[in-house]
Formats: sequence, structure tokens, C-alpha cells
Amino acid sequence: FQRGYFLLHGSALNLNGQGIVFVGEPGAGKSTTAAAFAQQGHALISDDLICIHIDSAGKPWLVPAFPQLKLWETAVDGLQVTKTRLTPV
Repeated sequence: FQRGYFLLHGSALNLNGQGIVFVGEPGAGKSTTAAAFAQQGHALISDDLICIHIDSAGKPWLVPAFPQLKLWETAVDGLQVTKTRLTPV
């Protein structure tokens, strides 16, 4: 915040050229929802911590982060993701 950024706990995607942010309580399914969209070919912008920059014209911009999702094993199973491609955290 001191550097002019607004931070949110959530996940963000590029959905048809628009930044979409999912926010909610821990365990609400933000990362799982983002993973489902990513499976459909939408680019992940950030997961867990969303950084938003407001430019001089007042327009918000999502700042990309390392494109990594943190998912519970039940979410991986529900999305039918191949576990051999995943790195446990």
C-alpha cells in the first residue's frame, strides 16, 4: 500500500482481455475456480495475493505474478488434473 498498490487475497485471470478477480474467505474456492478457468485456456494472472495498481488516470491494472496455483488435493481430484505434473507444496 505504501508503494501505491492495493492488495487483495484472491485469484486473478485474463478472461477475454479483461482482468477478473475472485475474492473470498479462505477455503471458499478462489484458486479452484481460477484453475477451472485456466483449464479452459484463460491465462492466470496471480493466485493468493492480487496486486492492483491504479494509474494516474484512475484506471486499475492487475500486476501479474508468478503463474502458480495452490490447490487442495480434493480440488485437484475434482478438476481431474494429472497429479504427476504437479509439485507438492
